[in-house]
Amino acid sequence: MNLKQIKKEINYIFSSYPNHSHLSMSKQQAYWLIQQAEEKRRLEEKLKYLESRGLQEINLGNVGVDANELVDEVRQALEESQ
Repeated sequence: MNLKQIKKEINYIFSSYPNHSHLSMSKQQAYWLIQQAEEKRRLEEKLKYLESRGLQEINLGNVGVDANELVDEVRQALEESQ
């Protein structure tokens, strides 16, 4: 999925039809959907990274975070976004 290309195509569609009342989706809704797709992709990449590293603990500043908890949080966020 190439989100940059999708954005270009959305801009083209809405610039081609400035009075787009006949379109069922507004430009704002289209960009919101793109943002959701980008966020989902970032979460999936984060989950793959964490799982591939097999990390037991990640040190975030002075706070130790259990990697399993972090993976669960990312997985839950992915499920909620679907």
